[in-house]
Amino acid sequence: MNNKYTYISLFSGAGIGCYGFQENGFECIATNELNENRIMIQKANNKCKYESGYICGDITLDENRSILYDEIERWKKNENINRVDVIIATPPCQGMSTANYKKADEQNRNSLVVSAIKIINDIKPRIFLFENVKAFMNTMCTDLDGRDKLISQSILENLSGEYNIYSKIINFKDYGVPSSRPRTIVIGTSKQLLNVSPLNLFPIKQEEITLRKAIGFLKPLAYGECDENDIYHFAREYPRYMQEWISDIKEGQSAFQNNENIKPYKIINGKKQLLRSAHLGNKFRRLFWDKPGACITTRNDQLASQDTIHPSDDRVLSIRELMILMSIPNTFKWTNQDVSTINDKKKFLRRNELNIRRCIGEAVPTKIMADIANNIKEMLQFEDFINTYKGSDLKKLFNQNLFKDNFYIKAFLEEEYLKNRKSTGSFYTPQSVVFNALKNYKPDNLQSLRILEPAVGLGAFLPQLLRIIDEVQEVVIDVIDISFSALETLKESIKLLKWPPNVKINYICQDFLKYDLKDNSYDLVVTNPPYGKPKGNELKEYRKLFNNKSNNLFDFFMQKLEGSAKEIICIIPKTFLMAADYEETRKKYEKYPIVSVNDFGVKFFKRVFVEIISIHFKKDYKDDMIVESMINKKKLVQKQGYIYHDKGWLLYRDEWFDKFIESLQLDYFTFFRDRQITNKHLLSKGKIRVLKSKNILDTGEIINIDGYDAYLDNVDNFLVSKFLNKKCIIMPNFTYNTRATMLPCNCIPNGSIVILIPKNGNINEVALELYATEEFRKYYAIIKNNAKFTLNIDSSSIYYIGVKKND
Repeated sequence: MNNKYTYISLFSGAGIGCYGFQENGFECIATNELNENRIMIQKANNKCKYESGYICGDITLDENRSILYDEIERWKKNENINRVDVIIATPPCQGMSTANYKKADEQNRNSLVVSAIKIINDIKPRIFLFENVKAFMNTMCTDLDGRDKLISQSILENLSGEYNIYSKIINFKDYGVPSSRPRTIVIGTSKQLLNVSPLNLFPIKQEEITLRKAIGFLKPLAYGECDENDIYHFAREYPRYMQEWISDIKEGQSAFQNNENIKPYKIINGKKQLLRSAHLGNKFRRLFWDKPGACITTRNDQLASQDTIHPSDDRVLSIRELMILMSIPNTFKWTNQDVSTINDKKKFLRRNELNIRRCIGEAVPTKIMADIANNIKEMLQFEDFINTYKGSDLKKLFNQNLFKDNFYIKAFLEEEYLKNRKSTGSFYTPQSVVFNALKNYKPDNLQSLRILEPAVGLGAFLPQLLRIIDEVQEVVIDVIDISFSALETLKESIKLLKWPPNVKINYICQDFLKYDLKDNSYDLVVTNPPYGKPKGNELKEYRKLFNNKSNNLFDFFMQKLEGSAKEIICIIPKTFLMAADYEETRKKYEKYPIVSVNDFGVKFFKRVFVEIISIHFKKDYKDDMIVESMINKKKLVQKQGYIYHDKGWLLYRDEWFDKFIESLQLDYFTFFRDRQITNKHLLSKGKIRVLKSKNILDTGEIINIDGYDAYLDNVDNFLVSKFLNKKCIIMPNFTYNTRATMLPCNCIPNGSIVILIPKNGNINEVALELYATEEFRKYYAIIKNNAKFTLNIDSSSIYYIGVKKND
C-alpha cells in the first residue's frame, strides 16, 4: 500500500494551511506564490523536497505553468509517482470578500480561479481542493471559453466530467478553530476513486473553543510589553492618545459607544473630528473571552480594524495569539533564524511583524487543512487497500488488525468477515455510490432531524451523512440491523469518526422487516438493503406479512419503508425498474416525487454481479428529477412522472422514444423460453438441431458455426418440443442486437432464444425486419434502461416488443 502522498499548492501564501498537509506526511511537489516574502517563509519550513519546487511568479503565465509541469515530470522520474494526489488552490479573494468594502471590478482577479481549473484539468490529480470566501461560488469570473459566468458554473462545466464535486460553506469556529471564519470549501474527487467521495474529506464538526480556553493561559501584556520567553507574544504599540478610547470598553463594546469626549477621532485643520463611516460597528471593538475569536483579517495590527482588541488588555492581539486563533502550530517557522538567539527583538519585529500579520490574516487555518489532509490520507489508503485486496487475505488481515485506526478499512474487513460467517445478502457499499445517492439531500429543518437506516451493517452511509447534517442542532439516528455482532462492531468503529456533539445514535438489533415502526415520522431514510431470496420459511413469512408474492429481500424492504419518511434514499438493484416481480411496489412509489436517480451499472461493486441504482424520493418535491448515468456519463433532467410507463420505469425516455412507441401496437405477443435444456443434454450431432442466438443473423438467415452448433436426438421430455415443426417467430434473448426470424423445421431453440407468440394468432402480419433496425434497437435499449445483465425478454419487456401499426 502506498504511504507516500503528494500535493501541489497554488496561490499558497506563506504555506500556513498547507502546513497541515506536511504534518500528515504529504510531500509537496511544487508550491506557487506571487510574493517572494511568503515563499521565503515556506522555504523556512522546508516545504518542498527540491528547490525547483518553489515557483515564485504569476501562475497564469505559460512559462510558470511549464515550470510546474516540469516539476511533476521530475517527480515521476525521480520519485516513481504516477499521478499527483492533491491540488490545493486558494486564489486571492479581494473581489469576493465582505471585508473588502472598496470593491472595484475584480473579475479579472477572480479569473485566477479559472487558471487553477485549467491546471487541474491538465494535471488531473486524484483530488482537488478550493478554499475561499462565502461568496466564492456565486462570484463572476471569465471562464476558459472567454464567457463570463459564476465560478460554480465554471468549476462544474470544466471538471464534473472527471470528478465528483461537493461545495459547502462552513464556519471554521465550528471545526476546532478558535476564531470565526465563514468560508467556502470545494472538494473534487476523481471518479476513478470508487471508494472515495468529497464528503468523506470535509472536517467533522466539533465543540467551539473560546478565547479564554485558547489564549487565556498567555501572559497579560501592558502597553508595548513583550513576553521575554516568546518573541511573538508582545503588545504592538499604537499612538498613546488612543488608549483612552479603549481602556474602559467592555467585552463586545466598540469605542464608538463611548461618550462624545472619548470617541475615536482624527485631526483636521487642527481640530478634532469624530470618525464616521457606515462600517464602524466592529471597529475599535473588544473581543469576548467566552466566545470564539472574530474573523482575523490582514489588518489585524490596527485598533481601527475589525474586532482586533484583546478581551482584557488595551492592545491588538499578539502574533502568538493570532497563531493560536488560526490553529498555527508553534513548530511553524516565520524565518530561517533561530528566534531564541535573537538579541534585538524589536528590530526583528520591525522588519517582519507586518508581513507575518498579513500572512496570518490571509491564511487558511492549519487545523482545517490538517483535518482534510488526514481524511484524504485515510481515504486514499482505503482506496489503495481495496484495489489490492484479495478475499483469500481476509483471515490474515482480520487477525493482524493492522488497520484498527482506519474506519473504512476496519468496517470493510468486519463486513467481509461477517458476510463470510453467514450469508446475509449484504455487500459493502462503495463511498462514491453513497455520495451520488446523498449529494442532492439538504435538511429542510435545521432545528431537529430524525433519520432511519435499516440494515445498517457497518455504517457505509454514516461518515458522509455526518457532513451533510452538521448544521442541524439536534439529530437522532436509528440504526437497525439483524446482526448483533455488526451493531457491536459499528459502535466501536464509529468512535474513529470523532462523532459530532449534535448527533445521537440509537442501536436497534432487530429483523427490520418485522420491526414495529410505530409512527412514520422520520425525516429521512437511507438504506442499501440486502439483496437476494430469503431462505427457508422466511420467504413464506415475509410474503404473508406483506401480502404479496415478491421473492427478494430488497423489495420487502421497499414495501416496509413506503410512507415511512419525508425522504427516502435507497441503493437497490436496477431490476426494480422493470421486473414484473416488483410492479406492485413500483406503483406504490409512483405517488412520491423523485429528486434523482443514479445508474451505477456493475463496476462500482467488486465481486457483486448486480446492476445498481440509487433513488432519492421526496414528498411534495416540485422540481424536475435528475437522471445520471455513471456508465455513459450522461445527465438528464426529466419531468416528474415522465419516466413512469405501463410496465416499468424508463429512465432514458425522450421525445424520440415517445414518437417511436406511438408507431407501435404494444402487448402483441406472449412468449416461451426454454429453461430445461442445458449443455449436458447437447450433442455435436443429432436428429434435431438446437438453435442458439448466434445462429441468427440480422437478415433472419440461420447459419452454421463450427464448434458452436448443437443437437438432440429426442426432445419429447422438454416443454419446448411442442413448438417443433410449428410456425413460430424466434428472437435472440439477452441482447440489444435484436433480430427475429421464423423457426426452421426440425429445430428447437435453447434458452438464448425466445419464441414469440402473437396473441391474435396471426403470425403473417408481423414484419420481422423491424426488429433488426437501428431504431428498434435504440428503442429496446431505452426499454431496458441500458442494462447490461437484465436484457432478457420477460413478462414486462414482452409488452414492448410490438408490431408496426397499420397506417
